[in-house]
Amino acid sequence: MKTNIDLNVLEDYLDKKLTPEKQLEVENALAKDGDLNLELKTLEKSRNAIQLAEWKKVIASSQSDFLEYRKTHSLNTDGNKSSIGTWFLRIAASFIVVLVGLGSFLVLSTTPENLEKNFLSYQVPVMRGEGESTLSQLKEAYSKNDFQLVIELGSNQQNLDKEGLFLVAMSNLELGNGMEAASELLELQNKNQQDEVSFLDDEIDYYLVKAYILQGDYSKAKNQVDKIRSTPNHKYRRNVDRWDAFKIQILDWKN
Repeated sequence: MKTNIDLNVLEDYLDKKLTPEKQLEVENALAKDGDLNLELKTLEKSRNAIQLAEWKKVIASSQSDFLEYRKTHSLNTDGNKSSIGTWFLRIAASFIVVLVGLGSFLVLSTTPENLEKNFLSYQVPVMRGEGESTLSQLKEAYSKNDFQLVIELGSNQQNLDKEGLFLVAMSNLELGNGMEAASELLELQNKNQQDEVSFLDDEIDYYLVKAYILQGDYSKAKNQVDKIRSTPNHKYRRNVDRWDAFKIQILDWKN
């Protein structure tokens, strides 16, 4: 079941910052949506795992308490009480270790490189009969994965058209130049708004996510994912999901 409850709302829910009405809405959604429940639990565990140093202190303290308990109760004739106490201490220590292990795995396994691999590479069709225009040269170079040549050709043009500018942005993305790609994509987005057209708008939204991840601006990357997911007819809506937003949030916490 799909809901309009995003990670920001879930965080506020955990921090008890929601209004009573919003809290009731979240609780009703959690009662009906298993995926949302899983997302909440994973979010909570991962937030705890971010504070790994503090968790280590808790584990050490629990283990110390357990060892001390064994010393003081090893000769206790009241077997039932001793067994129950030992059992509870073992459960507490084990539970903490499991939480830290799961959360740490999520945190450590979530890297910008892993997220970048999930992005589709832009494919440009090279049409025959286009002549020797700059755009045709850009397309040919891009199709041959000569991304540096695309950038060089584009930099030599003072008035590069929109499609050419987009290919330069894609080439910067392929070379890992997030800041340059984001600047070019935003420039193209502004031109579309000024001209009141929607040229490659969905592609701009999608590839801005990767550009922001490359430059370490995870807050903007997550906002882009939320924008795509909240647009029902977006071309790339199926290419991003809650887990992508969640992983980007983890990167933001780690940053």
